[in-house]
Amino acid sequence: MEKKGKEAHDLEFHTPVNCPHCAQPFEKPKLDAHVAVCPKKPKTCEFCQLEFAGDVYPAHVSLCGSKTVQCPRCKRYIPKRDWSDHQKIKCEPEPPPVVERPKPNPKPTPAHAVKPTVRPVPAAYV
Repeated sequence: MEKKGKEAHDLEFHTPVNCPHCAQPFEKPKLDAHVAVCPKKPKTCEFCQLEFAGDVYPAHVSLCGSKTVQCPRCKRYIPKRDWSDHQKIKCEPEPPPVVERPKPNPKPTPAHAVKPTVRPVPAAYV
């Protein structure tokens, strides 16, 4: 191999190139294999559709999946990670709340039985 050919080969294949996710240097032929399995390769959260670096993704998904949404049918709050399973069941609509009406007082209190409240007159008014 002539010198120019070797220099061109070395430049093309052996010059370190940084991984776009973790900035670790790799020779060009090895870069693609690394990028496919890079621990910092971004992943999209299935719950909020935001991207996170692969090394923080598990913690984010755990937190994001525990947030709740209210089911419009049964009105219960369901964790996002359980939402697809909840939609598969036939949840029952929440029954309307039972409103208890106060029972009427059987004997009304006569007006003369109510004691008036007497307060002392402040000294400023005397």
